[in-house]
Amino acid sequence: MVVPGLFQTRGYIEALFRTLTPPLGTAAFRRAVQVRLNRQLVLCPPAPTPVHALMSEAALHNRVGNDETMRAQLTRLLAICDLEHVKLQVLPFSRGAHAATASSFLMFDLPQMGDVRLVYVDLIRAHCIHDETDVNAYNLAFTHLASAALPEADSRDLIQTTASSY
Repeated sequence: MVVPGLFQTRGYIEALFRTLTPPLGTAAFRRAVQVRLNRQLVLCPPAPTPVHALMSEAALHNRVGNDETMRAQLTRLLAICDLEHVKLQVLPFSRGAHAATASSFLMFDLPQMGDVRLVYVDLIRAHCIHDETDVNAYNLAFTHLASAALPEADSRDLIQTTASSY
């Protein structure tokens, strides 16, 4: 498990993309990093998109890059926790296996597009799901996962504690 792509730092993205098989060529690597960074603009003013993200505690401990990369990444997550339009919850190890153990996803409500709800699945390649049946299945899983996850303040505390270990 890794940190959701929308919250990744450049260093984390680069370290993660260096693990891809087959490796990306130099131009493709730079493009892929920039595309992921550009996606993060949905979090920025003047009209930031509301995001409710759940992530596994495993993503906080799964070493991507070196200590500096991880420290910067967890510091970025702490900044994300402070954004009013982002709700970030961590599913702790103590909850055991769950519906998103094998993958991560984000759900977006896009009121500017007529109350459209999208699911963003971040695997080796990112996928955006908009089929109503599929979105409803993810929504149900998301609801169950959110109730099992730590509250926002406890999630932030866990991220802070983990950051201090790097």
